[in-house]
Amino acid sequence: MLTAVQPACGHSIKHRYFSQDPLTEQLMTTSMPADGVSLGPENARLKVDDPGQPVAAPDESGNMLYVPTDPRFAQVQSFVAADRSLRVFERHLQRKLDWAFGREQMLIHPHAGNTINAFYNRQEGSINFYTFNAQELGKTINSGHSAEIVSHESGHALLDGVRPEWIKCLEDATGGFHEAFGDILAFLVALEEPRNLDKVLAETGGDLKRPNSVARLAEEVSRALWDELDMERPHHDYLRNANNALVNADPTTLPPDPPDESELGRAVHNYSRVMTGAAWDVLDSFHRQYQAQGFGVRQSLEKARETVGALVIRSLDFCPVGHLPSYGDFARALLEVDRRDFDGQHHEMLTNLMAARNIHPPEQQPVPALTLPEDGTTPFGAQRFLELHRDELGIAAEVPLAFERSYANELGEQFLLYRYDRNVAVRDDLSALAQGGLLLVFDGDGSLSYRHFNELTPAAEERLREAALSQLAAGQIRTDSVLSGEVELSSMLQDDGQPYQGYLSVEPQGTVIKASPVRA
Repeated sequence: MLTAVQPACGHSIKHRYFSQDPLTEQLMTTSMPADGVSLGPENARLKVDDPGQPVAAPDESGNMLYVPTDPRFAQVQSFVAADRSLRVFERHLQRKLDWAFGREQMLIHPHAGNTINAFYNRQEGSINFYTFNAQELGKTINSGHSAEIVSHESGHALLDGVRPEWIKCLEDATGGFHEAFGDILAFLVALEEPRNLDKVLAETGGDLKRPNSVARLAEEVSRALWDELDMERPHHDYLRNANNALVNADPTTLPPDPPDESELGRAVHNYSRVMTGAAWDVLDSFHRQYQAQGFGVRQSLEKARETVGALVIRSLDFCPVGHLPSYGDFARALLEVDRRDFDGQHHEMLTNLMAARNIHPPEQQPVPALTLPEDGTTPFGAQRFLELHRDELGIAAEVPLAFERSYANELGEQFLLYRYDRNVAVRDDLSALAQGGLLLVFDGDGSLSYRHFNELTPAAEERLREAALSQLAAGQIRTDSVLSGEVELSSMLQDDGQPYQGYLSVEPQGTVIKASPVRA
């Protein structure tokens, strides 16, 4: 039976922690808030589930001071990193997030198996970390020891809570952005730690375009991976680097996963890097801007971190419903948040930085003068509002939009989300699900202030069809068996431990390519 941890001095629990990655730093001793934390650890939003391992518990002083060779260290490390990620996310989102899997707690599995990877599993509502005997490093590594990796996997779960339909998408930009957001959240959370601020400034001399450890992701796992695959290291020990110069391109023109890190590829982790790089550009630009305004180098980085976190995370609520047609559609949401929260003062800077990466936001859709009725957030009232105002909203009667959900934030903004689906023939024997939708945002006084209709046009259907065919050709869709019902994590992993992008499912309309509920 779980019992509440007794708070240590100052109502906190001391623990040992890697604030980035074990390969880049010395183990530190820090503390986490004790309120609401139980054995495991566990709190109201997160629960470590680690069968077959001893359970992390407080010592006589109420602390959890484990060393990395103790399995309980991985429990505390992954819990704290996930909790820090959640706190940063909700602070900037300005509302409590509802997990997409329908429970209050997300599970954390620190010892999910033996491979070099980590995953978010929507169906189980869990983030999963793995151990591996890294012979060249002379030790057993655990992907959950890296706070960056934990933040990345937490990022999948957090984004899934904002746009749960995106994880069902096969399109390039949707999948790429899912991976990019995990990496962006990882560097934002890393910059919350004072010693990481000091380290990045020491490494760069205050110029964030210089090489630095905060921009680099998953160094220890990367080194173990190159060793295990007997691959020549591409002159680095990291999986991805936010500080890059990649330029966006039509995914259909890209090779799948080129080994040269200066070349952009179509595979989701590879394609994600251009969006992550754009976010790093924004961080660097704000850092320079605040210094020009007279703030010190360190304070400027703190302010830049907060501004970028607010812009990027708030923007998720203004992203299209259904799927993300392009990185430009995220840039459109970014500009909308800048307009609302910063009076649009960064519009030119953000537009220019995105354009330098060949990311171009579409024009904002016109907003009719409409007011949310008193029952407008109920299923009946929201659907009736749509049907009464289709003409003003520019939505044809034959588009089968159905109300899906509503939520509000601490600013009083009210969000209504509608969605519709369509099966798209990929080839004669296969189809895939295209998802469109409508987002309506109302201000605190009830007036409509933003709309985005994500229409399933012939071009949108072709993007889906082409992406599905490309993933089939690359072996990223599991085709050796046809699955039905909920799929297990093990059935979504290839022999090398990497996840499939999708699988074949038997549905009433025939065999359908479905996106995997697992994200690495």
